[in-house]
Amino acid sequence: MSLDEMIASAVERAVERALEKHLTELAPSAPVLLDREGAAAFLRISSRQLDDLRRGENPPPELRVGAAPRFEPSALVEWARGQARKGSEP
Repeated sequence: MSLDEMIASAVERAVERALEKHLTELAPSAPVLLDREGAAAFLRISSRQLDDLRRGENPPPELRVGAAPRFEPSALVEWARGQARKGSEP
């Protein structure tokens, strides 16, 4: 295993652990659906960064309630894990 692969693997594991911990901490008080600001806070990014991601090639999954985007915390975790895996691929 090359150094790059070892680093990518370590980063992926660290991201997964951090997301699991974050989800566990928020689960008791998290609403079923998050609004745009809530989703950004959940991901620990700015609302602008979330908007940029939403316009990208692989946006986070969202639901529409009327015209308003809503986000499921569990779907955001799975999406973030997928992003971490893509970042570790050669």
